[in-house]
Amino acid sequence: MFLTDRIIVSFLQKQIDFGDSDDDEDASEFQEQEHLCKDSTLNETSFGYGVSRSAPVSAKPFSTVAYYIRRHHFSAEEVSPTSYICSGASREINMSGKFRKCMMLCCKDSTVKEEMANETYEEAIAGLNKLLSEKDGLEVAAAAKIRQLTAELEGGAEKGFDPVERIRTGFEIFKKEKYEKDSDLYEKLKTGQSPKFLVFACSDSRVCPSHILNFQPGEAFMVRNIANMVPPYEPSKYSGVGAAIEYAVLNLKVENILIIGHSCCGGIRGLMSIPDDGTTQSDFIEDWVKIGKAAKAKVQAKYGDLDFNGMCTQLEKEAVNVSLGNLLTYQFVREAVVNKALSLKGGHYDFVKGSFELWSLDFSLSPSSSV
Repeated sequence: MFLTDRIIVSFLQKQIDFGDSDDDEDASEFQEQEHLCKDSTLNETSFGYGVSRSAPVSAKPFSTVAYYIRRHHFSAEEVSPTSYICSGASREINMSGKFRKCMMLCCKDSTVKEEMANETYEEAIAGLNKLLSEKDGLEVAAAAKIRQLTAELEGGAEKGFDPVERIRTGFEIFKKEKYEKDSDLYEKLKTGQSPKFLVFACSDSRVCPSHILNFQPGEAFMVRNIANMVPPYEPSKYSGVGAAIEYAVLNLKVENILIIGHSCCGGIRGLMSIPDDGTTQSDFIEDWVKIGKAAKAKVQAKYGDLDFNGMCTQLEKEAVNVSLGNLLTYQFVREAVVNKALSLKGGHYDFVKGSFELWSLDFSLSPSSSV
């Protein structure tokens, strides 16, 4: 177990000694520590915010807290290292009071490392379990973070990642921070859904549309697959995708279909790597991404002077256009577009540069007529 993990366990245990002391006492003790914050600095990039700003900080004791915040992913909204260290006012930290107190203790008590060096693994785990069972005042979100740390300590190198604990902890945080705080939204969703968007996106774990575009529950009907492909109308082969499009357009009456490509797409690189003779090395992947073979041909003809990575970037966007065209092979989609009840849009998310492009295609469609 990392020494820093053991230090965290120690100051979590010791926070019990603070009992129900109020914030005024907290602020007083912070002020007593201000002399520790005058001679050394901590760059804020250490907290994972990517902002190069230095803040006064006590050199050794607070490095433990910095490591804990960085390693266990407290967000900028939960704790501001600059205001915490410089102001000495516990009220400026948007965390539970219990965590404020135990962080203050870590800054104050320089003997923590020595104590923990002699503490066993079992004692560390027992301390966290005791904290969870005896201190009912901890908020759910804070308690969930402690349980996550407990799971990591218990797992170590032998057990590794605990998926059940991760799922349970994730849901607890969601319920506390979102479901219970936005009860009006979730109450409304009980009666049904009326999303404005049907979104096609890649299955890539780095490109979740709800995070990228801040979609809220009930706002977008999602389809995710390898390389965000939309196949042409072919019920016997692509019934799964066809069912999603049909339900979204005819039942949910979505007003927009958005197809999002993205940077560094493995599916697109696979498409670009398929030999000219069409031979494949997988059971499903290459056959699936061949949906975009027309886009590949266009990119090779137009951007043949680019290197492999450059052509893949162009193909990420051109494959979106091919999928937009494939949408029009579904009669109900075409009719909705012609009647201006449905808009088709393409997008490209570059998570390397942190940018998003959005475009529409002019298909110049007109209503069909009979003679």
